[in-house]
Amino acid sequence: PHMSSIETTIIANRSNNRRSLIVYLNSGDPDIETTYDLIKLCDEHDVDLIELGVPFANSFTDGKAVLRSHERALNNGVTFEDVIHMVQKLRTECAIPIVLLADFSHSIKARGIEYAVKQCKESKIQGLLLHGLPPLYLKQYLEHTNTHGITPIFSLYPNTSQEKMLATLL
Repeated sequence: PHMSSIETTIIANRSNNRRSLIVYLNSGDPDIETTYDLIKLCDEHDVDLIELGVPFANSFTDGKAVLRSHERALNNGVTFEDVIHMVQKLRTECAIPIVLLADFSHSIKARGIEYAVKQCKESKIQGLLLHGLPPLYLKQYLEHTNTHGITPIFSLYPNTSQEKMLATLL
């Protein structure tokens, strides 16, 4: 199987005894133009990977600072499509690996997993993390990410059983 630029970067860093620097940015806070500029700045300063959030409300896994960031971005009206368009424009200037973090219920369910994965592919986003993905949709998510060459990224929580972790991997 082909390794993604995400895996290639992390493996190369490990073999060179170097840690990977991954920066989380929430799209649209304070505005989409600033998010664009921050990603370019990260690229210029050798950040290895961007985890790029699509804003959504009520994230039970985030702290107060990130929740406030989501709120500001949502108040700016930032949508999944706005984030995709920003990355498409960004790709004319830089190729920094990006993992898109999108909430399943807020951003993906109504649009469909296949649509979301195709949008990632078209904008050269390398990875997709679907927050709150119900197990029912796991097979579909893996099929579409595999078909379109997008690296699926998963969240594991402290109370995730080893059985569930292994089931996700197999």
